[in-house]
Parts: sequence; C-alpha cells; structure tokens
Amino acid sequence: MSVDMKAFCKLPNLGLFQLNYVQFSGRCEHLSKELKWLYWHGFTLEFIPDDLYPGSLLLDRLKFLNCSHSHFLRQTPDFSKLPDLAVEV
Repeated sequence: MSVDMKAFCKLPNLGLFQLNYVQFSGRCEHLSKELKWLYWHGFTLEFIPDDLYPGSLLLDRLKFLNCSHSHFLRQTPDFSKLPDLAVEV
C-alpha cells in the first residue's frame, strides 16, 4: 500500500501515528509538532528520514525503538549518544 505523505502533513494536531506496512510516496517537511507516539510496523524505507521527527518526537527523547519488522531498513541515525534508548532489531 502506498500513501501520499502530504496527506499526513495537513493534520496539525496529530498526536498518535500508527502504521502497518505502509509505503509513502511524496515528501513532507514535518509531521505534526504534537506527535508524541509513532508506531510503524514493517518500516518500508531504507533509512529514517531526517525530517520525520518534529516537535516533541525527538531522537534525544526516544526511549525504545523496535526495528524487527523493518526488512528494508539499511541505515539509522547514530544512536550512540542516546544511553537511555533500547533498540530491538
């Protein structure tokens, strides 16, 4: 399933975002600044876009990251400076 990313950029109050094996087309500068929880089961991209994390969903606040069903993921940001982060691959 392919979804145009711009559709989600028009939701300024989006606080919770859950995806299951969704492939995005197009680009969005940022998701909602209200976004606090992102669940993307079966991440379909090869890397995590730099512009994905807005407002309160910041990498330095990330506590848990499960990449176990992200078969296409080839590159992630450098998590070495995040001592509280638990990563599951």
